[in-house]
Amino acid sequence: MIPQLDRGTLDVVTMLVAIVPCCVAISIWRINRALEGPLFWMLAITLTLLTYAAVPLLQAIGAPPGVAVAMNNTSSLTSMLLLLEGNLRFTGRVSSARLKWGVLAVLFFLTLSIINRDDAARRYLFHDPIAASLLLANAATLLLRPPASERAVRTVAAVFPLLMAAVFMARWWVAFNAEPGADLSRHAIVMPLMIAGILFTLGWTYFASLFCYTRSQAQLARQAREDSLTGLANRRYFDEAVQREIARCRRSGAGFALVTLDLDNFKQVNDRFGHAAGDQLLTEVSRRLGSFIRKTDLAARMGGDEFAVLLVDIESAVVLSLVMERLRNALQGGTALAGDVAPIEISMGGALWPQSGTDPDVLFRLADQAMYTDKAQRKAREAGAAADPLTLQAA
Repeated sequence: MIPQLDRGTLDVVTMLVAIVPCCVAISIWRINRALEGPLFWMLAITLTLLTYAAVPLLQAIGAPPGVAVAMNNTSSLTSMLLLLEGNLRFTGRVSSARLKWGVLAVLFFLTLSIINRDDAARRYLFHDPIAASLLLANAATLLLRPPASERAVRTVAAVFPLLMAAVFMARWWVAFNAEPGADLSRHAIVMPLMIAGILFTLGWTYFASLFCYTRSQAQLARQAREDSLTGLANRRYFDEAVQREIARCRRSGAGFALVTLDLDNFKQVNDRFGHAAGDQLLTEVSRRLGSFIRKTDLAARMGGDEFAVLLVDIESAVVLSLVMERLRNALQGGTALAGDVAPIEISMGGALWPQSGTDPDVLFRLADQAMYTDKAQRKAREAGAAADPLTLQAA
């Protein structure tokens, strides 16, 4: 049998232990203010401390026991609601309308807590199912479609609200089967519940710090491989991807194509509409480019108005020519810009591995040469001169 501490000692111990995660939660929020979620986690953990402190502090100043119990129940449910809001925001589900419903929920918690303040069994019967539901919602929010970089830490973290929900439902079962008038405030289930609450608070605070660390590391990794304006791969990551594709194709005997492209008359767009509009145009081209390529392909912004595309499993000039023509049709066309319509015209060139060359520098050089040939031919056609379609450069 587990030795039982008296309720006053238990309240003081849990309150003192809760100070540590409260301080940690405040630090997490101050360090990660740019992230959605840590503010509400901090508020939830801080309110948990007040939950533990409500009964002993209010009783110490002579407040009626019912007042302390009502405040304890209200702050307990509100802290779980704040925790859920933090998880929803951290997982990208931000909603200002939800906060209004949250205020109404807190008023509902307070009303029921006051009504049932003098009857422990009734308090548990209304409080514990709500608490368990909120905790289950917290766990579900963590487990629903997590990114690969956060899947492991979210899965383990979800165990804490699930276990806490199980403890609440155990207490509800005790209250449901209790004799009328039974004093459940001194039942043996109280101590395990308080210990579970301490472990939950400590464990959740630890995993909150892991959430923020994992998210910041993923952001740093993304910044290292992505262009900050368009979200496409940057030059460095694209060069590494080409190297990896060459190694893969050497093992498998497959081939791939490298396509380079840039925007015609982009300087005139900047001069006419401004640099902000030019960035908007680059973003639109990137969006169209990302929509066109397959999941196995890779598109990158190489700098300025220059882009590159890695097309896997392209092994003939005929196929590449068809793909490039479809790509041109997908990218070109007008787009709304600064209250006007700006044209998008693309010049592009391509090279095949290994037909055009086996070295990345050779592939880039030949693709660029073909792109400049395409640009010259397009300008010649615009001037009324006849020109041949785009041809690939041979090694």
